[in-house]
Amino acid sequence: MRPLAVVNVNVIPMDGGHSPQGNAEQSAAAALHVYPEQTVVVRDGRIVSVTPSATTTLSPDTLQIEGRGLFLIPGLADMNINLAGYDQPAALSLLLANGVTTARNFGGREEHLDWRGQIARGELDGPTLLTSGPVPAPSSVLGGAAHFIRPLMLIGLAALLFGVGWVTLRTARGRYGFPRPTRRSLAGVAFAALAGSTYFALWVFGLPDVAGPYVALIDSAQEAERAPSAQAQAGFDFTAVAAELPPALYDALLDGAAGTGVRPAGEIPWGVGPLIALTRGGQDLVRVDQLLPLMQRDFDPAHPYAAYELDTTSAGDIARLVATSRASIGSGLFLARQVALQARDVDAILERPETVYLPDEVLRSWSREENIYAARYGEQAEQMKAYAATLAELVPALQEAGALLVAGSSAGAPGVVWGFDLHSELEALVDAGMTPYQALAAATSRAAESVGHTGEWGVISPGARADLVLLGSNPLEDISRVRDIRGVMAAGRWHSRTDLDGLLATLER
Repeated sequence: MRPLAVVNVNVIPMDGGHSPQGNAEQSAAAALHVYPEQTVVVRDGRIVSVTPSATTTLSPDTLQIEGRGLFLIPGLADMNINLAGYDQPAALSLLLANGVTTARNFGGREEHLDWRGQIARGELDGPTLLTSGPVPAPSSVLGGAAHFIRPLMLIGLAALLFGVGWVTLRTARGRYGFPRPTRRSLAGVAFAALAGSTYFALWVFGLPDVAGPYVALIDSAQEAERAPSAQAQAGFDFTAVAAELPPALYDALLDGAAGTGVRPAGEIPWGVGPLIALTRGGQDLVRVDQLLPLMQRDFDPAHPYAAYELDTTSAGDIARLVATSRASIGSGLFLARQVALQARDVDAILERPETVYLPDEVLRSWSREENIYAARYGEQAEQMKAYAATLAELVPALQEAGALLVAGSSAGAPGVVWGFDLHSELEALVDAGMTPYQALAAATSRAAESVGHTGEWGVISPGARADLVLLGSNPLEDISRVRDIRGVMAAGRWHSRTDLDGLLATLER
């Protein structure tokens, strides 16, 4: 593979310490986290060197990408996507077109492992994918269906045994001259066969298929403890945690995950609560809204979606608790805004121009008739607005406490457009008090740190994966400039602005 080089470009390495050699002007700019007039050389999917263009000599076969006047940042990481909300490779292409070169998926299935491999081989346009397996959850997530299915299995087993016994008896009678079967008796056999086959199907394929491919039903501590190692052996990157998990199963799941060396990540179970979960440790959090119960007066885990009065006086203590636990925590501020918006005006999200890249079935799930947030919070619009504001107030407290905050768009949720709204998330973080540099770090170097990949990606330095985004202007002056994308490199594969426009054109309805 030919080496590539982005030449004469202003580099924002995001590595917190890398300092290319340069003149006094370059050294002064470095204090602002920008290294002007640099050449970044890439070979075999890795960054080989970052050096001043004036002193860099390139081999004749190097493909050069002119970066004069432009700004180069590491590829962005979206640390909270859910492919269940748009389970097509097109969703991953939308991420790439918006500069997302790494994505963490909650609630995966086996086909996502295939997509991960296709992306790595360059057969599919998309970011490097980190994916959980199906989310371990109790059968109670099926609601009434769980209470229906298990008795059906018992009835089916009884009917199967009855049918086998009846046929055996009738065969014996026919052989020894007894009366032949009647229509009524044959109907009984048919019923037994039907019920028995139902039992057999449920026994063979299991209840997880009833719950869907994104959920793995567990109902014992032994099953919960085995789940992380089983998913790791299957090739998944981590285990996701569901809010519905009972405390005993939660403890068992975390015990099992400890043996894999990979921290589970996701929601805090309602029956456990953030105080116990953070004190116990061992889990990363998907969004800052997982901390809300600590600020909701008289929170009742049996009614997590009820409206509660807020007490924000403990924000600093909560932030320090998160930092002490060493748990990373996803942001999710833009989702909170969108939930509040959908509680009062669903049509507003459907009128966004970016929705032209989403298929009809996704937009249908966003509609007034099917929108889960409108149904759940339609009478709590002002409360949801207050929740969103409270979560934004937590961000500076988390930053001051030294908590590991990472950017996650919650793509897959109604109201969040894949790729485009990671940019919205970074803007929301700055609105909440972070500097543009801090917000950018949450989607690059800090994101890599949160999954134990420090220096492997999320930075522009030798040896790192060649995930790069070329921007038209400096995002450290205005974070919204991350939208001004001129090209994206994902694991060493270059996509020009023309390439990205062509990719978007194929996705447009």
